[in-house]
Amino acid sequence: MLADNVVNPLVTAALKDVDYASFMADRLAEADVDIVLGLPSSDGGDAVPFVPAVDGQFHVDVGPPGRLGMTQEPLSGDALVRTSTISKYPYVIVVQLSNPYTFRQTAIDNV
Repeated sequence: MLADNVVNPLVTAALKDVDYASFMADRLAEADVDIVLGLPSSDGGDAVPFVPAVDGQFHVDVGPPGRLGMTQEPLSGDALVRTSTISKYPYVIVVQLSNPYTFRQTAIDNV
């Protein structure tokens, strides 16, 4: 993150890289992935924990399931918000997963 609340171009390039993005969504999360980067809010209130950066929003749709028996569920998890603690500029990362692939329907069918 840069001081003027602009995402470092190297970070933007990495998060937009097709191979990296599909690895995140298809292999790690097995779900759609939304990432928002920004700076902590300076107003001291708790209504807005951070100010999203310019071009700091990234979305990756998950591809087809990587394992047999998985089905996609219309679910959305709570956003996970983390603030950096060791950085020249403190920044906030928000990650939310949605529409995950699960084995839930397969388990129900088996029962």
